[in-house]
Order: sequence, then structure tokens, then C-alpha cells
Amino acid sequence: MNLDSGKQLASIAFSDSYLEARQKFLAAAPTLRAYRCSTRGPSGDALFTDAAYFGRPDAKNLLVLVSGTHGPEGYCGSAAQLGFLQAKFHEGLPPSLAVLCIHALNCYGFAWNRRVTAEGCDLNRNFVDFSKAAPPKSWV
Repeated sequence: MNLDSGKQLASIAFSDSYLEARQKFLAAAPTLRAYRCSTRGPSGDALFTDAAYFGRPDAKNLLVLVSGTHGPEGYCGSAAQLGFLQAKFHEGLPPSLAVLCIHALNCYGFAWNRRVTAEGCDLNRNFVDFSKAAPPKSWV
């Protein structure tokens, strides 16, 4: 592969914005559910976390592919999901395997290029360890 073909492949998979990434995902994922975020993007646009499920409902194994847990990482994760879909890997799944693609889990962070949600929560750091005593209410 030469440099020009590498740039061309990157432009197909990678996006310059959350909205562009979402449009590419919607075009590639034939079946999905959209979950609307209560906040808006930088241009006032609606934000969504989209989920697409492939495989049998009774599959014994589930592979979950998530993009955008931390907003700025959404570009790479979205491109990986798009590559998976464009390669049509979801069409050759064995009966025992299903795949769930969750696009832009933190759609606010993706759209605004922020690690946190609109509420300031880092989805990988701000969590409650339920194996321990509950934190004081002032902390929550």
C-alpha cells in the first residue's frame, strides 16, 4: 500500500466530527436503535448513542464493540467499528456468536471532544464499587 492509498482508506474510515462519524455508522449499520442524549452538540445538533446488534438473539457469546467512551477516542473507535461493518464481518458470524456495536457511548464527549459526559462524569473513572460500603450521599 502506498501513502496515497493509506490516506484514502483513512478518509473513508476516519471522520472529522461526531456528526460525520455518526452518518458513516448509520449508513453501514443496517439495523440499529438510536438513544437520544438530553444535551446538544456544538452546533445545536441532537446527539445520539446508536446500537446495532448482529447475530442470533439466542447466541451463547456476545462481542461488544464500544466507541466513544471518552469523547476524543470516539474517532478511532468509530473508524474501527466502520471497518468491521464495511468488511462485512458481521455477515459471517457463527450461530453461537452475536456482536453488539455501541457507537458513541459518550456522544456528548465525542461531539465536544471532551473525556467526560455533559455532567462531568468520566465513565471509566467515576464509578461506585458495589463490593464496598456505599459512599456518603454528599459524594454521590
